[in-house]
Amino acid sequence: MNKHSQQNINDQSLSSYDLIHFAYQISKGMEFISSHGIIHRDLAVRNILIDENKNCKVADFGLSRSIRDKDCDMYEMKHGGQVPVLMYGHLALRLWEIVTLGSTPYIGMSAPEVINYIRQGNICSQPVHCNDHLYDLMKSCWAYKADDRFTFTQIKYHLMKMLLAIQENNNNKDNYIDLDNFNNSLYYFNTTDPSDEKL
Repeated sequence: MNKHSQQNINDQSLSSYDLIHFAYQISKGMEFISSHGIIHRDLAVRNILIDENKNCKVADFGLSRSIRDKDCDMYEMKHGGQVPVLMYGHLALRLWEIVTLGSTPYIGMSAPEVINYIRQGNICSQPVHCNDHLYDLMKSCWAYKADDRFTFTQIKYHLMKMLLAIQENNNNKDNYIDLDNFNNSLYYFNTTDPSDEKL
């Protein structure tokens, strides 16, 4: 999110509807990208631009790759490391970050520890202020086998149903994400200044 958009968004309060609508827009963008055989490879909340009208745009395609071979499950990087192409929990982790208002998952774990944690069948815990239906959607994206995970199209469909349900309930503030019960002391927020990063 660029600083100008961040300032405009910060001047407004966000609702459960807004947050789910962000996730819906991201799923719609990722559905489009994946339909063209593009793997983003760095889908993260930090790479989503939000304008003053709360429209989301998927950004930072520096690591993206065009991959048409559906049997390909690894991409070999120039420095010799491997990155899973069919990312585990693709959008579910972003949804978890949105629900926790940008907190960082897997705190205190190194990359190998996170991989081991996931291989043991562990997933991010349900945020206290997150409705069971929304968390079930996240879990459906975290299925260990890629074929069992929801596609971006399926995710988009379920998020649209949630948005319609919120509208039918007159935007009841405790639908899906109860922001009144959000406790930021339960989460870690990375406050590193991106200008400190070395390229």
